[in-house]
Parts: sequence; structure tokens; C-alpha cells
Amino acid sequence: FTPMQELASVPGTNKDATIWASRSPLMRMCRLGNLGGVTLFHIVGVQRAVSSLSEPYNILQLLMRPSMLMVYLCIVLTMATSMLVNDYYDARSGVDSSNLSSSNSSSEADSSNGCHPLATGEVSMPVAKRFLQYLYAVLLLSLAVVPGIPARLSVVSGAMLTFLYTNYLKPRTWIKNVVCAGLIALSPLTSGSAALHLLNKDASTASLVGKCVSHLGRLVLTLFTGFMSREIWMDMQDYEGDRAVGIRTIPVRYGRPFAGRISLAFLACTFSLAVVPPSWNLVSFFSTGSSIPSFTSIVQNRDSWRWLAAVSGTGMMLRRGIQINKTEGSDMNLTQQAIEEGKLSSLLLLASFL
Repeated sequence: FTPMQELASVPGTNKDATIWASRSPLMRMCRLGNLGGVTLFHIVGVQRAVSSLSEPYNILQLLMRPSMLMVYLCIVLTMATSMLVNDYYDARSGVDSSNLSSSNSSSEADSSNGCHPLATGEVSMPVAKRFLQYLYAVLLLSLAVVPGIPARLSVVSGAMLTFLYTNYLKPRTWIKNVVCAGLIALSPLTSGSAALHLLNKDASTASLVGKCVSHLGRLVLTLFTGFMSREIWMDMQDYEGDRAVGIRTIPVRYGRPFAGRISLAFLACTFSLAVVPPSWNLVSFFSTGSSIPSFTSIVQNRDSWRWLAAVSGTGMMLRRGIQINKTEGSDMNLTQQAIEEGKLSSLLLLASFL
């Protein structure tokens, strides 16, 4: 089945409800708060790819090209559909209802309710199903103007995997985390390959992919390890609901203490990938010449800002990872704070690659 056929095969109630009447909770389900991170993913991917060219190019002009705007739209739609599909099947399987019923305090319940309108009845299943069908249709139509075979394949595979992840891969331990983190980490590669195709139309597909990998490889690995940790934290938040319906996530299968330790290990990899290269560049900068560089030259050095952004972003993640590991994942408020702070730390992490 295609995603739209699969969704259409699910029966629902309250078919008289409209998407317009439910627009506010539907937008919340799309997690538009992630839009800033998605935008930065797109910009950093294009900037890193263009830096591989021998001649400088105006990044803003490139980003404003209609075909690149469609690439950005596809990435945003992939993000929105992944969130909606996940909420849809979590509500249908009863995961969200179990998580809401297991909230012990009213503040926890309120926080959860705002993210799960399907579980609380604020949005009906048929309305969410129709809205998803429209989003998938727009995504498939937008694909026609995405430049380059690699970028198109990335968009198609991303759209399909977001659906398969929730319905088929989510119950599989480790695989669901790898797929989700991989989709997020590869999004800058999609933007970068599309930009290179526009600027090098005569180049072969293998050549474009090689340039993208060489200039975006470290970024992709850094994002992958960072989001693997964040995905494990989110599984720890959904522990009760996942266990109730038999979804064998890492915390459910191995326990929360193990999940806390493995997430911390991934964060240690993130720290190494993000901080070591700019640190090495700074060491080379300070060791060049017979005198100590002036404060002005240090401030003007781009690696100084990259190092600061990398240390700040990964430092925030490591701090929360250590705290979660100490509590063995039992403090849900702490885990939720770590997930929310992850948005800011991810932005700092991406800024360190500019």
C-alpha cells in the first residue's frame, strides 16, 4: 500500500468534522516548533555543499531559487507527515492513551495533552487521516521540481520511511531509532545534493554524491549520534505506553538504566565529532607564529566561534545526559526538559558547521 491507501483503509468516526475546524490542533501535531531546526538543516546543507566549489556563490540567491524552495517545502512536509503519522498510529494503538493515563501530576497531563490531540479527542481520526492524505499529495506533486536524482530519491525514501517507520519499524528494537535518527541526519544531504545539481548540471551523479559526502559526512554523523540519544530519551518518556501495548523499545526491552547509559555513549560520540575538529584547528591557529595571537584575531577567527557553538551545544546535551544517567531514567520531568533543550542545543550544533 501507499501511505494514502493505507490510511484510507482505516475506518473512523465523526466523518462530518472538517480540517478547517481542527486546524489549530492539527498544526500542533505538525510540531511547527521544529521549523527553525529544519530551516537551519536546509541552510547548513546548502552552505556546506557549496563550499566544495572552487568559485564562491551567493547562498541567499541559491536558497531563493524556486527549485530550492521546493526542496525546502519537501523537507518541511516530510517533517510534518512523520509527526502526524506517528501520532495517528500511537492514538490508534493506544500508546498515547496509556501515556496520558500514567501521568501522575496535572502538569504532566497538561503537557502531554497539548501534544496528543488525537488521544484526547480534540481531533478525530478521520480528520487527521484526510489531512495526512492532502499533505502526502502535495509532497508527491512537489517532487516533480526537486533538482537532481539523489535529492529526489532522498525525498521519496524519506516520505516512505516515515510511514514505514511508524507502522512497521517502530516495534523493532534499535531499527526504529536508527531509521528516525538517520532520516533527520540525512536531511542536510538532500539540500546539499540539490544545490550542487543546480550549480553543476554537467557533473555525474556519482561525482555530486561524492562531493556531498566529503563535505557533509561529519555533519551527518554528528547529527545521527545526537538524535539517536534524543530518540532514546523520547522512548524513555513513552515507556509506560510502549510497554502496555507491547512496543519493545530500548528502555522497554533493556530497562531505563541501560537506555540512559547508551544515550550517554551516543552523546560522547556527538561531542567528539563536533568539538575535536575545530579544537584541532584552534591549536594549529595558536601554534602558528612566534607570538600569541591577539584577542581581535581570536574573535575574528571563524574556528573560535565554531568551537564555542560546538562546546555549548554538545555541553548542554552531555549535562542532561549525565543527569538522566544518574537518575537511571526515572525522572520524567528531567527527561522532558532534556528533550525540550535539545532544540536549542541542536541549533548551536548546526551553527558550529557554518
